[in-house]
Amino acid sequence: MPTRCATSSVQAASWTHNEKSRIMRQSEYKYGFIGCKALWKHSQECFLCFGEYMRRGLRGSGFEEMINLTNQAYYDDDLAVIQKIPTSITPVELSEEKRVITLAYFDRKSTVDYVGNVQGIPVCFDAKETRLKSLPVANIHEHQISFMEKFRSQGGLSFMLVHFTDEDTTYILEFDTIKKYWDIAKNGGRKSIPRDIFNEELRIEQNLRYPIHYLEKLEVYLHMEEEKGNM
Repeated sequence: MPTRCATSSVQAASWTHNEKSRIMRQSEYKYGFIGCKALWKHSQECFLCFGEYMRRGLRGSGFEEMINLTNQAYYDDDLAVIQKIPTSITPVELSEEKRVITLAYFDRKSTVDYVGNVQGIPVCFDAKETRLKSLPVANIHEHQISFMEKFRSQGGLSFMLVHFTDEDTTYILEFDTIKKYWDIAKNGGRKSIPRDIFNEELRIEQNLRYPIHYLEKLEVYLHMEEEKGNM
């Protein structure tokens, strides 16, 4: 899988007007006028997202937003096509005057957060985060385990992106590890996946172009699965 370098947020913060113009000219030569404007717009969005992240960290929807920006950049750069699966809702009350839903509840999801294709490899994954030193198994639902298991049996890669808020670290968590601790918890054992079980080889780096650059480590995970005979 291709690996690309991106300008750091520190560099982006120090760009002068002349430097921005120079970068735009260089990008225009490489991508065309429309392409370079889109590239610059995405870089600005990522920088603003990084600014928000520096202010309050990757909390709540912030983590998913960074993943969404990354997936858009992968799509724009022809690296992957990843779709966010929306959570369906059941309306309860509707304002006829304003024509808006005023009360609704979330339906139970039957899949994971993201599904797509990376260079011909089907992938599905869920995004989780925790303030603890472990990932509670209660955050992982049975329908997610079932979907990921069936997805992998069809030749796809199943995993989770897990963000530890206090440490500001993000990892790919392999499906075998997820399933192992799910079964342990289901049988009355430990109810969480310990922090020290996360593989440092699957720790994800952040940069401006790809805020949660998981494709780099996905290649490592793919090789692990191939060695186990799962692919």
